[in-house]
Amino acid sequence: MEKIIEKYIDNLYPFHTYKPMKLGASGGKLYELISPDKTSNVLKIDYVKNPYDSQEKEVAFYHWLEGKVKVPKIHYFEKRDDLLDIPVEILVMEKLQGDDLETLLEKYDRKIVLEAYGRFLKHLHLLPLDQCPIHTPIDQKIKQAKVMMDNGCVNDTNFEAQHKAFSSNDLFKRIVKEQPLFEDLVICHGDYCLDNIVGEYKDSKIQLSGFIDLGRGGIQDRYQDLALAIRSISREPSHEDLEVFLRAYGLITDLDHKKIDYYILMDEFF
Repeated sequence: MEKIIEKYIDNLYPFHTYKPMKLGASGGKLYELISPDKTSNVLKIDYVKNPYDSQEKEVAFYHWLEGKVKVPKIHYFEKRDDLLDIPVEILVMEKLQGDDLETLLEKYDRKIVLEAYGRFLKHLHLLPLDQCPIHTPIDQKIKQAKVMMDNGCVNDTNFEAQHKAFSSNDLFKRIVKEQPLFEDLVICHGDYCLDNIVGEYKDSKIQLSGFIDLGRGGIQDRYQDLALAIRSISREPSHEDLEVFLRAYGLITDLDHKKIDYYILMDEFF
């Protein structure tokens, strides 16, 4: 952590200590912020190099979801333009109890975890769309993908196996050409992977502690979540795994495999 930011955090939270945490794909720097009485929160520091790096929409989404589904409470959020030569955002939020579902999948019965994975997504997708502050239609996602590519934020060497023979420019042309004509809009997580859902094992079930890493969430096609959920279960999920997940989700009868492929393709840019 840069000294000037460290000093600023020390002024905000005197006598607190912090240590680095595992960081997902969302970028920034993540720390566990520990108070003198050993209460833990999460400190996230983001460097805003382009508008899509900002956490402002994510914070607004957390606030909107609070009381509707389980998400961490936001304790503090501020954007500062005067600390470094680029804007810096400082977010402090509740540290949820439990483990992410990827970890729980290794510890407990696979069927129990995948059933919870589908059930939690069903609950989220059933939320009414009214007054949700974030809406990212597919046209906007395509524009974001173009900005990410043009700013050198797309790693061609990290593509899925089926995309490795292609350049980011090749894939972007496919995103434009294969754009779905219809969006089945729901409240989406945006990056619905096993490691972005936190839960606890109790009474032979997984209980939801909360959704995290919601920077890409809001009103979107349900397949944004379904595609990444299915990929997260396994690059080649077994029929049984899919059946457990989809039975628990229960909101569709036939999978649209073209949309699944499309949103996995789109994810290469984020």
